[in-house]
Amino acid sequence: MQVPQIQMNSQTAQIGMQSQRPQMQVQQPEADLSIQQQHGGMTIHKQDGQLSIDQSQAFAEANLIGPLRSSDEFAAQASQAAFQYAAKVAQQGEMLKQIESGQPAIPEIARQDGILDPPPQVTHGWMPSSAFSVQFDYNAGDINVDAQPDNLDIHVNKNDPMIDIPRWQRDVYLEQKNNLTIDVVGTNVNRHL
Repeated sequence: MQVPQIQMNSQTAQIGMQSQRPQMQVQQPEADLSIQQQHGGMTIHKQDGQLSIDQSQAFAEANLIGPLRSSDEFAAQASQAAFQYAAKVAQQGEMLKQIESGQPAIPEIARQDGILDPPPQVTHGWMPSSAFSVQFDYNAGDINVDAQPDNLDIHVNKNDPMIDIPRWQRDVYLEQKNNLTIDVVGTNVNRHL
């Protein structure tokens, strides 16, 4: 004999989800920058250099001298020549006094006066005689530079970033309903035994 049975079939519910995640957008505008620079002042003071050239020694060696110096030199030379001539005449007079003692005074006097000397030799020379006859004196000038820098004005205005964050969205829905079925099996009795 068969006893009836209860058969249950259940189906669970299923939930479906659909989400939307849009991207975040960030934009950063550049900062506004302004720079102002005033020109600084600058002053320059210059003192010229001085060059002095003394050519008096070179001119004197070339016999190119001024009248005052020339007259002074000629007077000094004439005075010295007069003293030398007086000394020479006195010496020659003493030599002539000794002729009676057999001294050869006249040929000696002629030799001293240059009568018996050979003619003078001609040579070449430089005028002026030395490169250092011209004197140079140089005093360097002076340069003073005074610079006054001016301030630099920098202004920066920052711009805030622009951030766009859209909301995320999630949709939840019922994809499959739950279900429970109950059946009774074996309700028929087999009487043919």
